[in-house]
Amino acid sequence: MLGADRVELGPDEIAGMIRHHGWRLTVDPSARLLWPVYPLNPYADGPEIPLEFAVGVLTVPLRPQPASGRFRTQDF
Repeated sequence: MLGADRVELGPDEIAGMIRHHGWRLTVDPSARLLWPVYPLNPYADGPEIPLEFAVGVLTVPLRPQPASGRFRTQDF
């Protein structure tokens, strides 16, 4: 259950997949998830404090493929 307590999930806990209420997100095996992260409120010059504004942040390392032409790509 997500609440105001900090949750940090690393590659061992995520194991390449996040499931929630019937949907599944397959991610890179090295992905990490952090909860809660509060977005900036520019009017208050600080973060939004109420939990209802919190978001989770999923980070995945970049591993771009070698360039083919002008661009390098990476599948997520």
